[in-house]
Amino acid sequence: MRTMINERIYTFAATAAGGCLALMVLINGILSRYTNPFFSSLIVHVAGLAGSFILWLIINSHRKGILFSKEAPLWAYTGGVAGSLTVVISNIVVNSPLGLAGSLSCLILGQTSAALLFDYTGFIVETRRTPGVRDIIRLLCILTGALLIINSRGNA
Repeated sequence: MRTMINERIYTFAATAAGGCLALMVLINGILSRYTNPFFSSLIVHVAGLAGSFILWLIINSHRKGILFSKEAPLWAYTGGVAGSLTVVISNIVVNSPLGLAGSLSCLILGQTSAALLFDYTGFIVETRRTPGVRDIIRLLCILTGALLIINSRGNA
């Protein structure tokens, strides 16, 4: 029972994060329209750094926090590079004919495809997971949904 509750909390949290991603892409896209994709990416990362630092201070106010781990490989600290590219590219495509819904559907398709590939190959991590039939069906459903969103513009 407790595992099911934890799973629901994680599912809710992941869904909320997806909503935050949509809000972020929308706001960054608007700023990008008035400035440029690179400046709006810089602003979002500075704001994210400030927000993360404040949360870190709150969470670690009663104990000594860990900044760097000797066990973590150096490349593990480079995830922000992919995040920066994601923000810049989404700032560009959200202002394209794809719009917000088309951009986000392609982002979700790319995330899911990459995740399945990384699971299958054990990319960076050593644990491998072979995608099952359900995983492939889910990916095809996401692909179909993305194609429907992109190709049905103005045809409703």
